[in-house]
Amino acid sequence: MTALANGSTLTVRPPAGAGTRPVCRQRRFNHWTDDFYYEGGWEVGPLRDALTGHVSTGGDQSACTFAFEGCGLILQFWSHPWSGVAAIDVDGVSRTVDLFGETPAMKNVHFDGLPPGAHVVRISGLRRTDGKHPGDQVVFHEAVVYDRLTEIIPSPTGETTSPKPGRFNAIFHAPGALGWPERTVLYGTAFGARPRNALVVGKGQAGAAAIVVAALDDLGAGSLTCVDPDPNITPELWQKLGQRTSLVIGVGAAALAEARVRGAADFDFAFVDLADNPAPDWSALVRGLRADAILLVHAARADFDAPHPALTDGGPLVPTAAPGASGLRLLRRR
Repeated sequence: MTALANGSTLTVRPPAGAGTRPVCRQRRFNHWTDDFYYEGGWEVGPLRDALTGHVSTGGDQSACTFAFEGCGLILQFWSHPWSGVAAIDVDGVSRTVDLFGETPAMKNVHFDGLPPGAHVVRISGLRRTDGKHPGDQVVFHEAVVYDRLTEIIPSPTGETTSPKPGRFNAIFHAPGALGWPERTVLYGTAFGARPRNALVVGKGQAGAAAIVVAALDDLGAGSLTCVDPDPNITPELWQKLGQRTSLVIGVGAAALAEARVRGAADFDFAFVDLADNPAPDWSALVRGLRADAILLVHAARADFDAPHPALTDGGPLVPTAAPGASGLRLLRRR
């Protein structure tokens, strides 16, 4: 749709023989550019290899402000034993993030689903009140801003109606602790189910999301919503996921309800990880599934029973005793 001068609209259709595909456009803003305004005490310091960052030296008096346009934002911080707590405010909505890490590594703080237009983010140091760790540093490295776009592409000649898997190798590169049997079954089930609207639930499920998105890419259709209380998705991985993926940060019924709103329809495929994760609110999850939806549960105990009367237990697809696997169980929404 294109707006005309008289207020009417003109519908723009792809040329004959063309189709569309979603793409994710990213822009990077390094910590030392003029896009950032620093207040209080900061100094530039080395991180690892050639990486550098702005290191706060003023405790809760240190702050950084950044304006941008986009539908999402990834902030990269350096996490180490001297890291403190940061308050991150985006358009007046604040989020507190503990940057402490036993092992030095990059921590990615993600904001998705922002409305179109300009946004302002402010990063401030906070005094730690739990007494667990002595450090109060905030080490900021980079901001990655992204937009979701639709790209017109020509349809290849001789195209068949049955897609040929081209991204199956995502199972080898996806991060996380899923075993090889689970990765293979997850891709195959998602590819065979041809979901229009998929859901992944659990902390640290970027690997499962990467595999599901690979199946959707091979199908050429479908979207994914992830529910994660503390996502740590690298910008490089998000470049592959973001064109089809929305991110909801949280747990419980409220987060699942927001996922249903983001997905804009009932989910017809879901993956739930119980490894190192509390069980989801099953009633809220079931409310977001359409009839006959497929639900895969990872790391379910051998004595696992269907947790809701609307779910039918189809048994294990990957037994819990499989080498290098924590089990994968199939359920269906009645």
